[in-house]
Amino acid sequence: MKRILIALVLAIIAITVVAPSLIATHDPFALDVINRLQPPSTEHLFGTDEAGRDIFSRVVHGARITIGSSMAIVFFAALLGTLIGASAGWFGGRIDSYLMRVVDVFLAFPYLVLAMALAASIGRNMGSSILALILVWWPGYARMVRGQVLSIKNELFVKASRAIGTGNARILRWHIVPHTSRAVIVRATLDIGYVTIALTGLSFLGLGAQNPSPEWGLLISNAKAYVLFGWWYSVLPGLVLVGVVSIFVVLGDRLSKEKGR
Repeated sequence: MKRILIALVLAIIAITVVAPSLIATHDPFALDVINRLQPPSTEHLFGTDEAGRDIFSRVVHGARITIGSSMAIVFFAALLGTLIGASAGWFGGRIDSYLMRVVDVFLAFPYLVLAMALAASIGRNMGSSILALILVWWPGYARMVRGQVLSIKNELFVKASRAIGTGNARILRWHIVPHTSRAVIVRATLDIGYVTIALTGLSFLGLGAQNPSPEWGLLISNAKAYVLFGWWYSVLPGLVLVGVVSIFVVLGDRLSKEKGR
């Protein structure tokens, strides 16, 4: 039953990201100042913001930006980390030492502080936030994959591949990396939730998406000034954010438990 519920929620999230117009009830950018800061109703499920825009529609369209960007960040961070970690673990020696020192430099800083510094230095926009989070997220994957490669490289099937003259690149591609994919997928599922929090945090601080984008962090940031007389403006998008993050964390936790069996 829990699996069916999770699958249903994930399907809804997927539809929201791919085709938000099927769910949204209004144009997320249409201004209607006369109806500004209206509470939730049958016409405006999440109420309206300071410009009269439908908050529900903005949350739905913002899902493509927030969740889509988070998935892209995790994908590229996992890809980069897997390539670097697999190379370090397989070749060892100076290559391993050098690559792991680079990883240690990145891991020495709190990831959000480093992401803020990078995003601020690159430029205050969504692209800089995405790039900054990729740069701070890949080292975790590199270290994890390196450890797995070190335990796999001496297995019998790897030695057999070496014995018949298979090249390093081919062994890595067909024998080593596939054995690390399950752990990477489990971690990536968990990380989508954590990256979503980090990405919305950067936008909330003004380092990510800029107006009039419906990105969730920016949406909640814009609601700060109206929290006392427009509770729905910040609370309802915030609850959606918490719910989506929780779904990915629960899914990642279930995958992790199944992997450990």
